[in-house]
Amino acid sequence: MSKTLPPSFEGFYNSIKEILEAARGRVYRAANVEMVRAYWDIGRMIVEEEQKGSDRAEYGKYLVATLSAKLTTEYGKGFHLLKIL
Repeated sequence: MSKTLPPSFEGFYNSIKEILEAARGRVYRAANVEMVRAYWDIGRMIVEEEQKGSDRAEYGKYLVATLSAKLTTEYGKGFHLLKIL
């Protein structure tokens, strides 16, 4: 015996689908905010390390290249610092 669903099922299903899609959107936005915050903090740390109290940083030195290589090895291409800076 096969049971049939009431006509209101599609509306019920669509309501649940909307809840899931809204949650996914919030998760996506939250993840983006955290990644921007992480990149900002990383950039600030690099500038502070490179400047060491000077008015200007000397970019392109060993620090950025070494960080980039190590982070890319550990985290993959998405963490390539030369693309971030």
